[in-house]
Amino acid sequence: MRQLRIGHTPLREYHQISGLCHRAKVFIKDESANEISGTHKDRRCEALLATIKPDESAVLVHITCGNSGLSTGELTKQLAESEGKDWKDFRIQVVNIVSKDIPRVVKDRLRECSIVHEMDLSKHEVTQEEMREIARKLTSCSDEQIRMVESYKLPQGYGNIVHEIQEDLAAKGITLPPTHLICPIGSGELVVELEAEARRIWGSNAPLIIGVTTPKNAIALGSEFSKKRDRSVADKLTAPCTPYHEMADDLVRSGRLNLLTVSDGKILRAYRRLQELGIHSEPSAAAGFAGAFSYGFSSDDRVVIINTGEGIYDKKAVEKHWVKRLITGLKYAAVAAVAAAVTTLAVWGYIRQEIQVQDLNRKLLEAQALVYADEDRNYWLDEKEAMSICASIPGKKCDHPLAGRLVYGMDSFNDIELGYYVAHTEALKMNDMIGRQISGDIYYAYIHNRFHYRDGKIIWEHFDHELSKWYWYSGSERVYEPESKDICPKNVRIPSICP
Repeated sequence: MRQLRIGHTPLREYHQISGLCHRAKVFIKDESANEISGTHKDRRCEALLATIKPDESAVLVHITCGNSGLSTGELTKQLAESEGKDWKDFRIQVVNIVSKDIPRVVKDRLRECSIVHEMDLSKHEVTQEEMREIARKLTSCSDEQIRMVESYKLPQGYGNIVHEIQEDLAAKGITLPPTHLICPIGSGELVVELEAEARRIWGSNAPLIIGVTTPKNAIALGSEFSKKRDRSVADKLTAPCTPYHEMADDLVRSGRLNLLTVSDGKILRAYRRLQELGIHSEPSAAAGFAGAFSYGFSSDDRVVIINTGEGIYDKKAVEKHWVKRLITGLKYAAVAAVAAAVTTLAVWGYIRQEIQVQDLNRKLLEAQALVYADEDRNYWLDEKEAMSICASIPGKKCDHPLAGRLVYGMDSFNDIELGYYVAHTEALKMNDMIGRQISGDIYYAYIHNRFHYRDGKIIWEHFDHELSKWYWYSGSERVYEPESKDICPKNVRIPSICP
């Protein structure tokens, strides 16, 4: 079996993240660099498989939201292939117990490398004996062959993350330990192992652990089982049951663990920010960053955020969730505008305070485009609809030389391209002479780089022949005169724009 890239993940300082954490010194331990699932789960699963002897048969069973099951299954599959076997007939089998309501894309992916058993996890806590019984029925194995995947303090497991952080900081000339270590909390296995290893390495100088999760997570509710299944975008953190709740509670009571809960709105905004910075993470991993952005650090703090990785999740569902939240917000703002202008300004002021202005403007623009492009009304821009937008933008290349398509979603278009699509389509929808005139002006302005998207406004340059002046227009409304009158290319005459 070839050497896999698991562990020794990079530790990088991010000044952009520092600015969102009260100028604390922020490092990110990037677990997305692990090769199998792209998450920290690869460490634990590789360590677990290392405990199985070459001639030994075993059945690995656990409840999973996706990442741990994928990691265990794929590692076992690769081990089978290295021995010339098919994973279905291999001496090591993986039984992944999943909730019936997890996304189909996750279940389908798990079935490619493991046995998947669906069940209702909201009725009661599933005991280890129940899991053993499921494994026996599905594999006809003996009880001695069954192993629980969640195994506390495996050698070379999650504790190695802290050891690597110490080494990487020393290599950067930083001898002091971090003041804070931040990670998301699902079942709690990661956070209790990080704390134990940090205390072993740094003793009384160990960093404060900050665990971030969703409001209805079992540990957040202080119980080992919660019937209140949380339908959060951070689906890996909605564990309804956990064997680690007592250890986590002890850490909270002793002051070694601060437990934070964050809303889906904060998670989605952190997720978007990480995407912009090129940090590979799923919403469950972004929860840790959302907690960091909300925490009251000082500029003297040394913070390490564990990016647990990207893993397997329903990306389309996350995008739909974001768009629905945005459109709902726009509807409320519209109702407030009808009620009173003052109320509208208050709502708008709240939104601008809650979300970074540039990100809000982009989402507003995407929502406007979706209103015109979403033919099947499912709040999602599919490839066909994205190609329709692309075809309407002058000079936009829609074909990809390798994958067949360059266009796949809103991210395929910059602000000016989306602004052009919205303004031009809006003008055509007027279906009258004025609309046709405006659409023509927009087209000519766009092809000659006289079309702009600034401060959330779609504007274009137009020459008024009667007044012999240049103006910037937004819709049919004249906005203001450009600072420079000399904006026509030399020896170029454009109808309706350059006289």
